Amino acid sequence: MKNRRSVNITINREVISKYGRDYFKSHPRAKNHPLAKLGAKDKTVGTVFPPNLNEMTNNPNRFAQNGIKQNWKDFVMWLCQEYEIANWNLKKAEISYKWVFPDRRRRDLDNLIMHVKFINDGLTNAGVWEDDCLGKIQLHLDTNLYVEKDNPQIIIEIKEIEE
Repeated sequence: MKNRRSVNITINREVISKYGRDYFKSHPRAKNHPLAKLGAKDKTVGTVFPPNLNEMTNNPNRFAQNGIKQNWKDFVMWLCQEYEIANWNLKKAEISYKWVFPDRRRRDLDNLIMHVKFINDGLTNAGVWEDDCLGKIQLHLDTNLYVEKDNPQIIIEIKEIEE
């Protein structure tokens, strides 16, 4: 039996800050962090969580929506380089998501699907797997409420599975 590849990825403030430093080095004229929260007063700081479904659909500007999606795809591709998982080209994989929020505010699970969409698209573009279509990816969402006030994060586990 061959060894199956797996990785645990954490997206937290530290990772977002590191990406921001790398981004500003390669874009010296940029003033805004590419992952700044929609409507934030301080656009120089990125957010751990992609926009949710409501935030995206409430933005009628399709060009802005596409820009946000592209920024998150670029971030995830950078993240894949950091974790050395780009171009794994997995035939089949299992991916699990766990969200850790900074507070106990109510959140609609359906709105978090946009997070999955942005991250999975970036993983696909980075070549982690061949395709993220049905039958190729087993998706698992941890729907429990986890709270760490000073350490919001998304924890992603990717495992190669047999065909």
